[in-house]
Parts: sequence; structure tokens; C-alpha cells
Amino acid sequence: MVLFGACVLLSGTYRSGATRPPDVVTLQSNGDVVEASEPIGSISVADDERTLRLVSELTGAVESYRVEAGGSLRPLGRGRSAAVNGPGGYGVRADGEEVTVLDSGGKTVGKFKTPPPSSVAVLNSGDVAVASPDERGLIHVYSPAGRLLNRVGALRVRDRFSPQQNRFLHRGRVLTDAAGDFYYVYHYVPLIQKYSSDGRLLFEVEVRGEAVDLQQALAQRFFEIKKAHQVGGINVINGAAIERQTGHLWLAMNGSTVGGVVYEYDGRGRKLREYALQVNAESGAPLRLTGVRDVAVTRLHVFVLTNQQQVYAFDRDEQTPLGRWWPSARPVRPMLIKAFARTPQIAGCGTDQTWGSCNFVCPQAGTCTNNQPPANTSDGSTQDCKQALHDTLATGYSVVSASCTQYQVGTAMHTRGGCRDDVTICRAGGVNSSHNITLDCPAQSCATGGGGEEGGGECSWTRQDCEAVNGIYYNGCCDRDGESPVLVDTAGDGFALTDAAGGVNFDLDADGTPEHLSWTAAGSDDAWLALDRNGNGTVDSGAELFGNFTPQPSPPPGVAANGFNALARYDDPANGGNRDGVIDARDGVYASLRLWRDANHNGISESGELGDLRSYGVASISLDYKESRRSDDYGNRFRYRAKVDGARGVKVNRWAWDVFLVVGQ
Repeated sequence: MVLFGACVLLSGTYRSGATRPPDVVTLQSNGDVVEASEPIGSISVADDERTLRLVSELTGAVESYRVEAGGSLRPLGRGRSAAVNGPGGYGVRADGEEVTVLDSGGKTVGKFKTPPPSSVAVLNSGDVAVASPDERGLIHVYSPAGRLLNRVGALRVRDRFSPQQNRFLHRGRVLTDAAGDFYYVYHYVPLIQKYSSDGRLLFEVEVRGEAVDLQQALAQRFFEIKKAHQVGGINVINGAAIERQTGHLWLAMNGSTVGGVVYEYDGRGRKLREYALQVNAESGAPLRLTGVRDVAVTRLHVFVLTNQQQVYAFDRDEQTPLGRWWPSARPVRPMLIKAFARTPQIAGCGTDQTWGSCNFVCPQAGTCTNNQPPANTSDGSTQDCKQALHDTLATGYSVVSASCTQYQVGTAMHTRGGCRDDVTICRAGGVNSSHNITLDCPAQSCATGGGGEEGGGECSWTRQDCEAVNGIYYNGCCDRDGESPVLVDTAGDGFALTDAAGGVNFDLDADGTPEHLSWTAAGSDDAWLALDRNGNGTVDSGAELFGNFTPQPSPPPGVAANGFNALARYDDPANGGNRDGVIDARDGVYASLRLWRDANHNGISESGELGDLRSYGVASISLDYKESRRSDDYGNRFRYRAKVDGARGVKVNRWAWDVFLVVGQ
């Protein structure tokens, strides 16, 4: 690594309120910059707050620097010390699938195997938290000797096609605070979760801000064009750190020159600040950093690792609001910038730089064992990170800088190999932004019939893996449970639903907070099956409809919680039923059931919208429901259906469906 001389200064603080977003402030640096000669995966500071560690992404080697007065960095050397340290001097290092626990003197006290971790942390107890998301949990807690103590968190269905892609989207950084609680910060989803020391979820917070919006828009385009078996994503949150003194959580982001790229949260999940980062040079305009790969924080300094593999130090003494460009307080040697003589293409952006290739040739397939692929084999495809990132960016930009990282087979979370491409672009008006993408080589397919036990074309889930993450399995695919109520086709003319954007706000999951979701179309004659359980004359939440959030007994194996299962409890003699497999006038609940036709499409059950079953000509609803794979053009999934009969058992062309609605983002 090469040290370029400099010094440090910073600016920026503000307080966020409950009713307005926090301001953005600017930190400035005239200080030392460490330029890495190999890919650095993370940075951290020791408990003494005077030692900065840089951990190689490829080898796990640790290079240490002493933080001197004014933020200058003095090299201490390179070795195989702990990459992550915890209370009591314990440290931990992860090499591929092997985790090594070290005492304060660097002596090995434990060594054990785990699934390839995306990060590790040391708890106050000395136990080790390993972030290796699988169908059993997000975080796995081990004793120093390697005994599994606890599994924390759970996977959700974020990709319906591939369990490997689903696990990829759950990768993140695990961190511990001084109280013994720990955080999980997702890399590819804007989400923070905080857990107690015994693994209880304390809260989860959706990360919001201009930088997040920028990457989410790019991620959406990537998912629209990606192939079903492609494994990868756009980084939304690159890195994270806990400030030991305050317990605050700091996030490292990709962003732009007009917004913050480092976010600060308090221990209760409230966003406090956004920081823009400015580097002052001896001559020329100051540089705004737009791509921050990781962050480390002490009482006096903020250190950032950029996508260009440079580490900057910022002093936390001075503060200025975003938009004020401050000159260098002390002269520094200018940084080396590689320029290529090319014609400027975008107004205000300068010369368009070369964006080199970035790809990885995946290993060939091996021999499957018990329908499982070998750990280090793939399908022989070429993962082209540059092309994938290029395809997601809209036109009208020039390249400021680009860098590529190749992950060889057996590298940490990239056991089959892969690549990562980082690019900073400039758009009209001189606004820079940074983005990166990671692609992993996919596992070879060992399934027969095209994916899963029932065949499935592009899908490769098994029923067991899907049900392990509480998904709904069908035809090799795995969908989110979603949120469902039973809907009755009162006129026998089919259903008319909306997409999420055209829906309403309604508390379908009965958690006290309405969510925006798809709904019956305005003027539709379709009606929700309801029971006014608290007798207040309105339908207050999904608990008063019949769906997967309605209280119900455990469904049969392989069947998700659903509205018909919830309705079936009223056929039980203990609840006034007669156990004949239908709900009709001979069941006590029949007279209390209502059909809610939301005629004005506002998600509120108003006078005149609730009618009893007789008024709609519904004599009975069968409890012999069948699973279906039907969905409409908006993604609403009609998962289970049952027959509706008219007066005197007359068979009419009407059905009741348990519909899993589309929830807005």
C-alpha cells in the first residue's frame, strides 16, 4: 500500500426531528490517504481507537496503521491477526469456510467450519456471530470452540426463481454494540435489523435517503433484465460500523455529489445525520466522494474506504452544512489521477474515462450427489459484471472511474467464483454518482424436470427449501406468503383487482399500521368475507377478514396459512358448527358473517357496504378448498379456492378465493 501525505479536517452535524428528515452535512479531509494495492474488503478500528485495520477481501490479511495526531496514519505492518475484535481482547478471523477465534495475545483458542460467511462479529460473551444466511437463519452464533448456540433471524422470499439468489439478497454485515445487542445490515436490501443478545428481534428499519433511492432505481432495472438463474445484485448498503462510545450505527453507501454517502443512526433506529464527504487538494476543485465501501468511526475520526480502494481520514471537530465548499486548511500533495485523452461527451463532466472489462469464467459442472451440486462447481457460464452494470444504467453519462474485482473459486461468500464492478459516472450538470454490482457463479442444476419436484422451467426451488422460509411453493417457484383475504365473486362474472399502485391503504396484517396494497377495483361487485369480531360495526383490519393473518389452527403440512383454514374453525362444534365441511345457516357463525363490497374504493368499510350472506344469495361456502396456480396481470395470486352455493343448494357459477395481494414498496 502507498501512503500519500496529507492532513485532516471535517465538518457537519445536525439533529433529526421526528417529523422531518435529517439535514445533510459535509465532512472535509486534507488528511492522509492510504491507497491499497489489493482489494480491501473492510476497515475497522481497535478498542483503543488508535489502530486502524484494513482487511484484504481476497486473502484475509490485515494491514494495521497507527492513527496519529491530526489524523495522519503510520504503518504498523501486515499479518494474519484478527480481522474483527471484540470485548475482552477476543478476535475472530474468517478464511473461506473456516473461522478462527484468537485471544488478546493472538493465540488460537478455537477453530471451526461454517457455511461461507459474509461477515463475523464477537459478542460480549466471547461467542462468535457468523452471518451466513441459509434456510435455517440469518446469523449463526457459536461458542469459541465452535458449538452452535443459536440461530437468529429468518430468510424471507425475495426471489421466487432461485434459492441461491434468495440467499444472496440476504447477505449483510453483522455488528455488536457495547450492550451486547447486535445488528444485521443488509447489503442488497435497504434494511437494518437489531436483535437482543438472546436473538430476539428488537426492531427493523427501512433505510431511506437520496443515496438509497439512486441504487434502488438501478436495482429495479437490473432485476427486470436479469436472467432467472443469474445470481447477483446492486449494492445498496456497502458497509457498516458501530461507534463504541455512543452505540450509533454508521452506514457506508454509494451516492452522488449532491447528497450524503454516510448515514448515522442511533441505537433506537432513528436516522440522525447524512454526511457528504469532501477531499481538498492542493490545487484544483475539491473532490466529493460518491462511492464509500466501508466506514470506521472513533470519537475523533471517521475513516472511509472508497470504491477506488483508498482510505481517507476525517476529523470530527468542525461541521458545515452541505453545499459549502471549503478550501484546504493546509497544503497537501495532489493525488495521482489516471486520465485518458478522450473527447468530452457530457456537458460539465470532462473527459470520458475508459471502462475496462470485468468478467469471470465460471467453473464447469461436476457430479451431483444426492441431487446436490459440488460446492465449487458451476455451469461454465461467463459472468460479465461490466455488461450487467452497463445495461442497468440509462444513457447520457460519461465514465469518471471504474475498477473490477474478480473472486476466485473458494473465496469467502463467492465459493464458485464471481466478480464485482465499481463505476463512477457523471451526468449533465457535473453530477457524479457511484454504483457497483456483484455477480456470483450460479450452482449447477441437479434437479430433474426443469427445477423442483414438479418441474418448473426457470424456477429451481424445492418445496422443502421454500417452506423453510415460509414461502408458497408451486411449479418449482417460491412466492412470498404475502397477505391474503377471502374474496367472493358475488355476481359470478369473475374478479377485478388492481395493482399495488392502484390499491388502497388497509391494515391487512393487523399490526396497527396500514400498508398500501392491491385491492378490488373501483365499482367492482366482488366482496371480502368478513366477521366483525369486536362488534363496532366496521372492518378494522385483516384480523376481521379471513386470510393468512386471521387467527387459525395450524394448516395441513405443505399448505400455507389461509382464509379457508381460518373459516373452518367455525365448523367445529366447540364454535357453534356441525362439522359437515361447509359454512351455512346450520353453523352459528353464518348469521354474523358479512360481505364487504368496497364500492368507493377507499379501504374503509362504510355504511351500506356490509351485507349479510343471504342478501348476496350465498347459502353456503365449502371448506373443501383446492390449491391453484392462478394469478392476474398485476401479480395477485389466487392461491386457494372453494365453491359458493346459492339458496337451497343451487349450484351457481361463483367461487370464493383466498387471494394473496400485492403489497406496495
